[in-house]
Amino acid sequence: MTNLGATSPGAVRPIPVWRRILQTSINWLVLAALVVGIGLFLRSRAHQQVTPIANADVPAARLSENLPDSLDLAPETIQAMHVHWVPVREAPRNIPLKLYGSLYLEGSRLVHVQTRFTGQVVEVGLTPEEGANRPLKPGDYVNKGEVLAKLWSKEVGEKKSDLVDALSKLYLHENVLKRLQSLKEGVVPMARLQEAERDFAADKIEIERLKRTLRSWQIQEDELASIQSEAQRIIEESLVRDRRPGQPQAVSLPIKPSEQLALDRTWAELDIVAPMTGVILEKNFTVGDIMDTSHDMFKIADLSRLGVMANVYEEDLPKLVALKPDDRRWQVELLAEPGVKPRLGQFESIGNVLDPMQHTAIVKGWLDNPDGQLRVGQFVTATVELPNRTGLVMVPVSSLIDNGSRASVFIATGDKRSTFTRREVRVVRRGSVMAQLDANPKASPSDEDGEPQGIEVGELVVDSGAIELAGQYHVLETQRAKVAVETASGQERGDRQ
Repeated sequence: MTNLGATSPGAVRPIPVWRRILQTSINWLVLAALVVGIGLFLRSRAHQQVTPIANADVPAARLSENLPDSLDLAPETIQAMHVHWVPVREAPRNIPLKLYGSLYLEGSRLVHVQTRFTGQVVEVGLTPEEGANRPLKPGDYVNKGEVLAKLWSKEVGEKKSDLVDALSKLYLHENVLKRLQSLKEGVVPMARLQEAERDFAADKIEIERLKRTLRSWQIQEDELASIQSEAQRIIEESLVRDRRPGQPQAVSLPIKPSEQLALDRTWAELDIVAPMTGVILEKNFTVGDIMDTSHDMFKIADLSRLGVMANVYEEDLPKLVALKPDDRRWQVELLAEPGVKPRLGQFESIGNVLDPMQHTAIVKGWLDNPDGQLRVGQFVTATVELPNRTGLVMVPVSSLIDNGSRASVFIATGDKRSTFTRREVRVVRRGSVMAQLDANPKASPSDEDGEPQGIEVGELVVDSGAIELAGQYHVLETQRAKVAVETASGQERGDRQ
């Protein structure tokens, strides 16, 4: 039979009362130990913060009793606050104004080489390279008057032939006029003589007209002389054929068949010459192309002097405008070559129209490029030295303590440099690293809560830890004011009693 009152093997045995009391007591003892430990730790930390530095006779920081607006710090405090000072320096005589821009090519130094009439390119000019000649290409340097290309044109051949014809007519009409003038007076009617004179004058006018036309097409004088020689040769050949028996033989101008063939081949050619000395920027044809008057055969630029175009902000415009013409110089640096020595140049014009988006004006000048190393379109930085006003000193920007529109600095004084005097200053110009102050400021209506004080070159201004000094000074000033108020209230209560 089963014993219903017996405990089953899986049942949990009850915990004795004495064991539960012991466990609870242990938990309370551990909790009390933790509370006591945390309390002792916090008390020791508070004691360390309020306990003065060991072996120190003075507090870590206090207001100076000898100097107004000054703090006296212990050496350990100066080291802990990382207070550092530097001497005040004299401001430079000139202020660099940096303008950003680029190089460009002036219009007067770029020429478009075009033909004056339609023709076919038969040859490209040559340039020497390593003992051999090669056709011209972009980047080559050419001199003024150098042949760039040869163009074959029907119009040139016709004009040259017209000149030969006019020279022949001149020879004929000149001989007729001489024969008529050699006759006795009255034998030849006056009208016939005047007609011969008019024909002779018309031929001379026509010859000059044709020569001027050919010169305008860049036909050289030596080629004009060859045209006259060709006309003279033709006249002499005609005289040989028409010579009568008994007349003196004319001096003919014999010409070889090969020379005649070369003359016929080049009779309609025109040399395209360089109108200026410079560098070829573009060459827009090849041999065999038909060129007309609307096409640029070459673009030649004089790169010995490049223009500089920079942007100046609206607030800096008066400074540039105030410069005299002789002082309008700048130093130009390439952004791609920051280590290269700046190049000297001048700026001549300041734009009258501001960019509506950037509020900048265009400043244009020039830069010599005798070695040809500069490139059109390169980004540059142009530095203009603006004259600085006198009576300014220079301090690090980190030494300034701003309070609204006012600013102040701390000056380190005393033999051990342990006293720091707070001094109001007037900031004239603030840069990214250094700020310029007025050494001897004068009071102005804008000074609301006091007059800025002067500062001298050589004084030691705090450049590291100035914010910490300002905070400590403010705390001590607040405590002093509170003590003064409490003292005054106590005296007032004593007087009442």
